[in-house]
Amino acid sequence: MSEPSGFVPNSIQGEQSDAEFARHRTFLEELFEFGPDAIALTTLQDARILRINCEFTRVFGYTAVEAVGRSLRDLVTPDLLEPILPEDPELLAGRKIEWEVVRRRKDGTRFDAHITGKRVRLRDEDAAYLIFRDISARKRSETLFARERHLLEIIAAGGSLAATLHALCRLAEESDPGLLVSILLLDRSRQIFDHGYGPGLPVAYVNALNGFRVGLGIGPCAAAAHLREQVISLDIAADQRWSPAYRALASAHELQACWSTPIQSAQGGVLGTFAVYPRKPVSPTPEQRRRIEQLTHLASIAIDHAHSTDALRRSEERYALAMEAAADGHIDWNVATGEFYVSPRMHNMLGQSPDAMFTDREDWVRRFPFHPEDRMRWEAALAAHFAGHEAKFRGDFRIVVNGEMRWLSFNFITTRDQAGNVVRWTGSIADVNDAKRDIAALLDAIPGLVAILTPAGEVDSVNKALISYCGQRLEAMRQWGNNGIVHAEDLPRVAATFRESMSSGHEFVASTGFIAGTKCAACPLETRQA
Repeated sequence: MSEPSGFVPNSIQGEQSDAEFARHRTFLEELFEFGPDAIALTTLQDARILRINCEFTRVFGYTAVEAVGRSLRDLVTPDLLEPILPEDPELLAGRKIEWEVVRRRKDGTRFDAHITGKRVRLRDEDAAYLIFRDISARKRSETLFARERHLLEIIAAGGSLAATLHALCRLAEESDPGLLVSILLLDRSRQIFDHGYGPGLPVAYVNALNGFRVGLGIGPCAAAAHLREQVISLDIAADQRWSPAYRALASAHELQACWSTPIQSAQGGVLGTFAVYPRKPVSPTPEQRRRIEQLTHLASIAIDHAHSTDALRRSEERYALAMEAAADGHIDWNVATGEFYVSPRMHNMLGQSPDAMFTDREDWVRRFPFHPEDRMRWEAALAAHFAGHEAKFRGDFRIVVNGEMRWLSFNFITTRDQAGNVVRWTGSIADVNDAKRDIAALLDAIPGLVAILTPAGEVDSVNKALISYCGQRLEAMRQWGNNGIVHAEDLPRVAATFRESMSSGHEFVASTGFIAGTKCAACPLETRQA
């Protein structure tokens, strides 16, 4: 009887299965042997090594002859502090386990490793596959990031620049133990190195670099600052780009090579250099270049922040000295936040204690010792100013302190947002009592009727002759437009002529029914804007 079409004898099927199994076995053997990670197959009970791959030999330094049959724990676990495999319940349950540990190489060096483990069943015993991946670079990056963040916190908190740059050098050296690091700062001229930091370098070497000029033909740092680019010197002693004095200095301190990178500000100016001295004459690796770029940027932030803080301090000192010399009081009101500052001099002028406390600006205004006749005038003038669009506010108002009346001159700058709302009000208040007295004496000495008006048209000062003539005090005459001093029929013409005079600077001449046919003439005051 013939066999059905398509029938394959059992013997042939067996041969095909064997061949397929052999191919799979070869594939798995090659995958194990040439995988990208270090792999060890061990017994489960005592972690005795049954097999290792090529990457295990490369990572740990042990050949198969040296490793097979020995305890994995004895070979790669430092200090023998971790539990052995049978003590891990997850592994015993057949689940994949992962953990990060420190492992030891044959030469005694240690590294951070990520381990993946899985229990397997061999023909006659339980075993475990352990896959090791070197994560030292990742751990270094994480540590570097954490240390950088800490340094940024120190910078933000106002830590000293010297301490910050010392810590930055230490961080760089600890991140790559084969390197020594220095940071050199330029002086204000940006042409001479005048401060150096290098805790791992000889002090004499770092100090000797102070005073070096920026330029070519001197040394790596001088060239890097001049060229605004990284300069690498693999053999300082033989490098003809550098001066004999610098080559001798480096050789005296056994410094063979240098990688110097300019530290640039946010505006692009050179602040100094970040120099790395490898213990061997080698070029930086891509990873080292990236790390240098990170640390150089961090140095730039620290130096920029220190310079900004120092500039602000000097500015505040100059301002404080100027305010002290001017003997003026100072007030700063941040309308947006409610913050309100009154200078000690201002407190003194008002007869208040230098450390007087106020709940807010309104409390301060309530306790401001305005002359009873001036408080309402002050409130009206300030309300009109805030409702307007002008930036500058000026006005003279009286106070009464310890029974004595004195004149104060208010000069303020108003900051507004795009909608025109006031967000800040800052200015000075000067005691002008003596000046007012001198002006009054001068006006009284002038024959005739004399008044001084502000550009807004308010009467500022008058002589005694005008007070006697009008029969009104100065307070009543301030608003001359509505108190009957000028005849009602003449008021529009006089007001228009006054405004024209203020804008043009021409002589102001007007005749009114008030003066009974007498012609009065005056010239507008010219004020110098601060």
